[in-house]
Amino acid sequence: MTPMPAPLRWLYSLEWRRGLFDWARSDGVTWVYIFKVLFAAFLTLWLAMRLELPQPRTAMITVFIVMQPQSGQVFAKSFYRFLGTLTGSAVMVALIALFAQNTELFLGSLAIWVGICSAGAARYRNFRAYGFVLAGYTAAMVGLPALAHPDGAFMAAVWRVLEISLGILCATVVSAAILPQTASAAMRNALYQRFGVFALFVTNGLRGRSQRDAFEASNVGFIAEAVGLEGLRSVTVSKIRTCVGATVGSVA
Repeated sequence: MTPMPAPLRWLYSLEWRRGLFDWARSDGVTWVYIFKVLFAAFLTLWLAMRLELPQPRTAMITVFIVMQPQSGQVFAKSFYRFLGTLTGSAVMVALIALFAQNTELFLGSLAIWVGICSAGAARYRNFRAYGFVLAGYTAAMVGLPALAHPDGAFMAAVWRVLEISLGILCATVVSAAILPQTASAAMRNALYQRFGVFALFVTNGLRGRSQRDAFEASNVGFIAEAVGLEGLRSVTVSKIRTCVGATVGSVA
């Protein structure tokens, strides 16, 4: 039998496969994420220009803000960004309608609203805090320029909501359609890795191999992993609640 050439033997070997899988799990994930971010940003910019939106850069910047490695995180952050933008725009229009002729009352009411949103953002740690932040600075960012021209406040709010919505839509679709990475899978992997690290920590402690510095570093690492795991859990739960609420609303 004729011996197999060296290139074919290398192709059939396991070393290059292992290397490819290791690259796909580490640097490959990063490159896929970068490609998805750029593709979603350019797609959003093209659509915004085709639709002749006043500020296409706002829609493109929204993509860079809401894009996350996991599709569940993109969905959760996009939901709260849209909700915060819509709420802030509605409050701004209401304040303009009530106090368009009185700058002092408008600024005082706007300051109270920003304070309420700041308190809500300090109360929560997940993307709900981000929604409160959006509701506060959207009202201020759109309301202060519109105070000089109150008749254009409503259209300024509408255009901003449309631009934000376009960026959110493109980011969500691209993240869910192109090589999606779910938050639930990331949470399971984090749990497996955390269990393995904790088991190694326990075995080293029982065998007397752990030093004081290593013990303190492990405790700090466990705290950081707990915070990250709580973030993944909140994203997964909020995504499930949102999907269930949408399903119930459509049925009703």
